[in-house]
Amino acid sequence: MRSRDSFAQALLRATPPTITVLAMTAVVQFGAHTRVLFAPLAASAFLIYHAPHERSNHVGVIVISQLVGAACGLGVAAFGHPGYVSEAIAMLLTISALISFDLLHAPAVPTALIFADAPVAFDNVAFFAIDLAILAALWFAQQAIRRHRQESRIQ
Repeated sequence: MRSRDSFAQALLRATPPTITVLAMTAVVQFGAHTRVLFAPLAASAFLIYHAPHERSNHVGVIVISQLVGAACGLGVAAFGHPGYVSEAIAMLLTISALISFDLLHAPAVPTALIFADAPVAFDNVAFFAIDLAILAALWFAQQAIRRHRQESRIQ
């Protein structure tokens, strides 16, 4: 069982990803077809909060792997029909690319599935890019908070 201080600290640490997810939700509200894109990006936000020291949760890995997932999904959708086969191909391409480039960030796989099955539309890509930028801002905020805490401990 946690003490009050550790609970308060956990709530404090949960504030940046919560604000980020709420901001992403607000952006998603503008696009009717983009709500489903929210799930993998929200998972990324939680991972930044939960395990900020993991390489797979570094901003470069997150952004590039999410872009790889989106590109694989969009590429498959452009050449095929939405459905199981397109999703399977997008998933396999994404996993292969992430392993090949050592960019293992699991939420990028559902991103590929979503783009492979969704109608390819500019608004999906635009809202995804905006949400991804918000997610990157969360990572930088988390790093600043971590550095501030480390400096406070030293003094």
